[in-house]
Amino acid sequence: MYILRKGISRNLFIGISIVFFFLVALMTFSFHYMIGKNSAFLRSLVMRTGEEYALARASMIVERMAISRKDSAESLGAELRRYASADSSVLGVLIFARTADDRYFRVLYRNSLHASFRIDVESGSVVMPEHFNEYLQKGLFAPAVDPIIHTSGAFAWRNVYHPFRMERRNLVICFMVSSLGGLAVLDEYETSIEKLKRVIVIIHSLAAVAVVAFLAFFLHYYRLLLNALAHFMKRASRGDLSVSISAVEGDELEELATSFNNLVEELRVMKEREKSISPRDTLDDVFKAGVEKLKAGMLEDAMHIFSALTILRPESFGSYFNLGVAYAKMRRYTESIEMFDRALAANPHHAIAHSYRQKVHELQLRYGEERSGTQG
Repeated sequence: MYILRKGISRNLFIGISIVFFFLVALMTFSFHYMIGKNSAFLRSLVMRTGEEYALARASMIVERMAISRKDSAESLGAELRRYASADSSVLGVLIFARTADDRYFRVLYRNSLHASFRIDVESGSVVMPEHFNEYLQKGLFAPAVDPIIHTSGAFAWRNVYHPFRMERRNLVICFMVSSLGGLAVLDEYETSIEKLKRVIVIIHSLAAVAVVAFLAFFLHYYRLLLNALAHFMKRASRGDLSVSISAVEGDELEELATSFNNLVEELRVMKEREKSISPRDTLDDVFKAGVEKLKAGMLEDAMHIFSALTILRPESFGSYFNLGVAYAKMRRYTESIEMFDRALAANPHHAIAHSYRQKVHELQLRYGEERSGTQG
């Protein structure tokens, strides 16, 4: 005996599983989106803070240098080295002067303040602003910070360009200010975020696998029920009338199971009656009893008799015809038309069956179905 669990519907379960799956996916996507936005904001904040810090360090050194008088690039470089060496965040300095061609700058001075920090450009060389990007050009008029963090070996820095006036010459001092602190913060944050992302992906994957597993289990269970129903029907057709399927009210297969049990019960009753009827009793007598019940308005009893007869005599025109009449009286027009169609399949030229089928079709178009309608 199989019991179909209450409230479990295949379509409902599949629908809920799909909705739950997409909700989990949406939450994961939303989390990744918010984490991305938060990461971008933090990066922007760290970069902006680092820019302000680098600009402040460079401006402080320039302000100190402006007090004393310098008359050459060498003396300016020596003074610059003295002040910059006191600040451990400054890795190196460069002094640029515009050449006669405004498109080029000459390197007047270069100095690395750390032994292992290498500056690629040489003193006396001529460079274009594109080599150091447009911030070198801006540095002639106002302090400018290159937003790009440059890296080389163990060093990371940002270039700060600051204007400086010396003996009627407009110079640009480039301070290479360390950015390792900001990068360390960003790296640590992104590392923790990547771990959190992996955890969320794992949770989402497990939830998705769980949904798929439960769905597969339910569909397997559902398939077993249908297979059991088919198996029991085969047993009943071979004469084994001890089979039964129990369905809890509200289940999707309740009506199918109930119909099957009613049919088996009718066959079981008829088989018991066979033991008490005389040899001259035939299926025709049973058919006549069904007709009498139909005339008396006992539609359910008549339908059970004719349904059983369709199994015992599948070619029976009369059983299908009377089932069509009974269903029509109950205003179950779709099933009535189906029964008349089966009757006509057995006797295609039966005029009355054609006429009744047409009338039921017209009633169906006019009134529709009434599954629980009153008898007519």
